[in-house]
Amino acid sequence: MRIAVADNDADGSALSTVMEAATYLKIPISYEIEPIRGVSFARNRAVRMAGECDYVAFVDDDEFVEANWLDELLNAQARHDAEVILGPVLAAFDYEPPVWLVKGRFFERPRHTTGTSVGYGRTGNALVAKGALDRIPGPFDPAFAFSGAEDTLLFKQLLGSGTRIVWCDEAVVTEVNSASRNAMWFLKRIFGSANSYVFCQRALGVSGARRVSAVKGLALIGAGTLALIPSFLRGFDKTVWACARVARGLGHLTGALSVKHKRYKVST
Repeated sequence: MRIAVADNDADGSALSTVMEAATYLKIPISYEIEPIRGVSFARNRAVRMAGECDYVAFVDDDEFVEANWLDELLNAQARHDAEVILGPVLAAFDYEPPVWLVKGRFFERPRHTTGTSVGYGRTGNALVAKGALDRIPGPFDPAFAFSGAEDTLLFKQLLGSGTRIVWCDEAVVTEVNSASRNAMWFLKRIFGSANSYVFCQRALGVSGARRVSAVKGLALIGAGTLALIPSFLRGFDKTVWACARVARGLGHLTGALSVKHKRYKVST
């Protein structure tokens, strides 16, 4: 077992943190710089660093894992003989979240019974057989380096090749949210996710993806707009959810029009 850290900063800003961690970790930790900016390039570097490992466990840089996290992922893999094991990502806050945010359950994600086969995947909490990753070129598509959803595309490609993704509800990861993740952040996230999803469908060669996305986008914009007025009387959480429909619709519509939202693009 070992840890691989791919620093996507050419100046190596994460080096001191990794060196400090190496002084107390009992697990070997390797560090490399991926100078080409973009989340796809960073993830691909990490996969290469894994070398001949049997499995690669992914976790995001704003998450904390439970002490038994990796054990649970590996146990689930052994029990269910699946090439991909997915676990829950629970929300935590480094501040007292406002009432509307808690009431609206904006950061809650679906959970399933352990052993359930699921039709999606993400790198926030996943164990993937190295052999499965080696079957996909990249494996993360550089075309999604700044838009995100490179993991969504990868897991869709794996599912399309017959790979089974199984849920492990005991392998818990916690994502820490700061006050900057407000209503506007949430709406931008919804917009970006819908936009990149359309490009995923197009990359997979789904028939009529643009046309279906355009129709769906217009329908969501209309439904969200109609829901806005009554939402003002029902609470701010309902208003945000109405706006989220509009944002998702705009994401689908812009994706159908080939306008790609680059949410990870940083100006220099």
